[in-house]
Amino acid sequence: MQVSLLFLIGVAMSNHTPGPWERRKRMVPIIDEKGFTWDGDYVIWQSDVPLAEVNCCDGVGEQQARHNASLIAAAPEMLHALEAATHVMPLGEEYDAVVEAIAKVKGEADRRSF
Repeated sequence: MQVSLLFLIGVAMSNHTPGPWERRKRMVPIIDEKGFTWDGDYVIWQSDVPLAEVNCCDGVGEQQARHNASLIAAAPEMLHALEAATHVMPLGEEYDAVVEAIAKVKGEADRRSF
């Protein structure tokens, strides 16, 4: 378990786009045999930079797409909270699960021998 603490020190910095991120709906006009309507996808933004798109039209559905986009937009804050939690958590299975989640976020999930 002590090795896990050393591992966390090594991954304190991340290469992802810094938060905060926000979810926005991008509306597009749809013209088909039924007429004219508006539809759109969710886009995750950092300031004025688009980072990711969650498509509503590929069988996911509006509500699930909105929730997926919200989860993605909250990622930087969740990562920060997980990293902070490791400083106060007792060692054990929950601690190991948090360390694994952090490693997965940082693209190091295959590195299981902490």
